[in-house]
Amino acid sequence: MRIVQICIRRAGICLELPLDDVDRAEAVIEDLVGHILLEFFEEILVDDVSIISCGEGTQEQGHLIFIRARCTIKSASFQKHDDDFLALTLEGCVSCALAELLGEVDVEQVSIDA
Repeated sequence: MRIVQICIRRAGICLELPLDDVDRAEAVIEDLVGHILLEFFEEILVDDVSIISCGEGTQEQGHLIFIRARCTIKSASFQKHDDDFLALTLEGCVSCALAELLGEVDVEQVSIDA
């Protein structure tokens, strides 16, 4: 079992998925990221999706999005050093998918822990 944690920063206004309806936005992001994780893992359980508004009243206004999931590796031959490659691959997949939904995003961190 691996713990996958993803931190994303989004600046500016989002037209496709407004983040002012936090419950709806978190559910949509959970579903989207869950589908992405299923490409790499056998089973997933998304424990948490949190959207935090930051920088209100400044030019740096935006949101931080935190995602935490427990995942089971598909292959028994998966090695610990493969986590770095998987984290980079997940970063690309998540950033592309969320950019289509939220506009410009910056994946600040993807970590995979045993």
